[in-house]
Amino acid sequence: MLDRNDTASEAKQLQLWTIFHLLTFPLYYNRLYQHM
Repeated sequence: MLDRNDTASEAKQLQLWTIFHLLTFPLYYNRLYQHM
């Protein structure tokens, strides 16, 4: 049971990380593009 909970929290963290990157990447790319 402890193991299952651990993996669930890990998966949630990974999901949040992916969403965060998907949201921030375009902004970062835009900034980079403007500097060029």
